[in-house]
Amino acid sequence: FNFYLILCGAIIAGLISRKPGDVPDHSSLLFLLSLLSFIFFKLDERNRDLTKHSEEALKVLEDELPLTDESEGVPHRCKLFRREESESTKFKRFPKSLYFSYTTCFRFIFALFGFGGIILGILLAVWPPSSFLRLGGM
Repeated sequence: FNFYLILCGAIIAGLISRKPGDVPDHSSLLFLLSLLSFIFFKLDERNRDLTKHSEEALKVLEDELPLTDESEGVPHRCKLFRREESESTKFKRFPKSLYFSYTTCFRFIFALFGFGGIILGILLAVWPPSSFLRLGGM
């Protein structure tokens, strides 16, 4: 994710430093930002799937441990994944509350940069920055 933020920052810095008529133009850099967001979204999705598979395997191994659960059905503190599962179900997730998981935060950032890049790229392709300069000089 840090690499994603560095690349997005570099693209945004490139956008800010561009002058009208420079090659590549603004819209192509914004479309690159959207493509980068999509690629990192898919990578995050794959990592999430792999993590869930690993957690399920560890839960099976935890269930085989001869440890008794604590009162009120709370798993033993050495059963880390079962206990975390029990504790996290107590929180309401977004949008019902303001409890954001990492997944929710990452998806917001990917959507913001992805859709923002597409929308701004289309707007700048239709109305290039040089047209704004002509309007201001009237």
